[in-house]
Amino acid sequence: MTDPAELLRQADVRHGIVLAWLRREPGPVVVLCDHTPRQHQARTVRLDECLAHVEVYRLVDLAQSAGTLHLDLSDCRAGRARPELAALARLVGEGRLGLEVPENLPAGALADVARPPVSRRSALGLRRAEAALHPASSDAHQRLLESLAVAGVDDASVSSPALALEAAGCIACGVCVQACPHDALSLTHAGGLSSLTHDPSQCHGERACITHCPAQALSSPAPLPWQAALEEGTTTLTTVNTTTCRRCRSRFPDDGDHTCPHCRARSADPFGVHLPPEVLDRLGRGPDGRRL
Repeated sequence: MTDPAELLRQADVRHGIVLAWLRREPGPVVVLCDHTPRQHQARTVRLDECLAHVEVYRLVDLAQSAGTLHLDLSDCRAGRARPELAALARLVGEGRLGLEVPENLPAGALADVARPPVSRRSALGLRRAEAALHPASSDAHQRLLESLAVAGVDDASVSSPALALEAAGCIACGVCVQACPHDALSLTHAGGLSSLTHDPSQCHGERACITHCPAQALSSPAPLPWQAALEEGTTTLTTVNTTTCRRCRSRFPDDGDHTCPHCRARSADPFGVHLPPEVLDRLGRGPDGRRL
């Protein structure tokens, strides 16, 4: 079985060759799915997959190298399966990325990404292969950020996947950090302070941090605009005065006690036979379990 990293490297090489081909003669280019027949004579790039599945950073790279990109959706399910293509067109600029193929485009050659056009010198080994635009270690989300940065995106009105996070009432438990599958959050401790930070470039907007926060301290009023996600960098959401629990050694907000609330609850009810106070309140009973 071929290693996924090797498959990605090979795809990067083919992608880089096509980008170099476009840069040699910038101009309007039509992009087709691998299953769409060529119905025009304009300069064309045929992908090695469907537009419904292609990573959008590749389209941004193609638009940046060609100058003007037209997506042929006439015979493709991407028209309904990828509504974000319209948002991508607004983001990159409708003058650089369009969802319709205009008539009377200049005639040109066809480049097949599965079999990219290699120059005679490259085929003979006299020229180095085109370097990949993205490092093989970065994921598709990070590559899109890199591509948009290269393309000079300046539309602050289009939303990115990243969340604009706010924190109030944080207890520095670190559950949100563990819940995020992309390491967009981090919790650091220095002296008596604990700081929760957010890196928008790693945030995919999956909201696992908000869902799993036991204190309901995190919220997001809206996604971050792309420009903010590209330029904002790591931000500190909150800083909490904390101390270390004498029993379990965990950090918790400093309230003057030497043990955290969980250890206090265990000390008060070591065998777990009493209902929590909030449940007793709902049942209308006092701490001794008797009805009020």
